[in-house]
Amino acid sequence: MSQSIDQFDQKLKSSSARSWVTMIACFMAGNLFQDHSWGPFILGFTLVWLAGQLIEYWIPPRPPYSFRVWFTKVLTLFTLILNGLWILPKALSTVIWAPLAYALPTFALVISTYWLAPLYPIRRTAALWKHIIWSLGISVVFGIVGHIAPYE
Repeated sequence: MSQSIDQFDQKLKSSSARSWVTMIACFMAGNLFQDHSWGPFILGFTLVWLAGQLIEYWIPPRPPYSFRVWFTKVLTLFTLILNGLWILPKALSTVIWAPLAYALPTFALVISTYWLAPLYPIRRTAALWKHIIWSLGISVVFGIVGHIAPYE
């Protein structure tokens, strides 16, 4: 089991070529969606991320569960990301201060990832208090930047 966890850790390194290609494709799709008025940046970004994750399942080492379970997990994350970073903040920004409307759902989304089952069987290295600090930082940044970005 330890060897497979090491393989997944290697596969998920942020410095890997696979991670870079995925991020570049996501940013390009987000810009393409925005430039051609197909939808907001976040929609294009997350759709390409979803496609990338579905392709990722088939690249060894494969997760120890079926594609149906993988698809369900990825689709759940996709839905949470779109709701937490786009739909809910847009709706909340009509009734509360815009930076707070973007920061609160982002905080809830990021903090909830601590309890979500990971896509891969990896070691959890961060303590809850560290995850809370990261969640606060990400939500503050998204609260400041999120309401400025064109999500129309």
